[in-house]
Amino acid sequence: MSKKVGLAVIGSGRIAYSHLTAISSLKNKAELIAAVGIMEEVAREAALKFEAKRYYTKKIVKALSSRFIVIKPFNKRGEK
Repeated sequence: MSKKVGLAVIGSGRIAYSHLTAISSLKNKAELIAAVGIMEEVAREAALKFEAKRYYTKKIVKALSSRFIVIKPFNKRGEK
């Protein structure tokens, strides 16, 4: 059996939930190490719902052997 990939998702808003859902469906291949968000209650909720080992707010995640998916904020018109 191969080792699971540890992932942290930075951003815990609506779009991040799509990524978090995808990661949770890969239980045999990946595990969610951390959920990161600006608002503590949103980051904590995402971590609980998607079984992340921890959550962070406004911090740089330093986790060995982890990959990061960065969810960049955008306005309602989808402009950068």
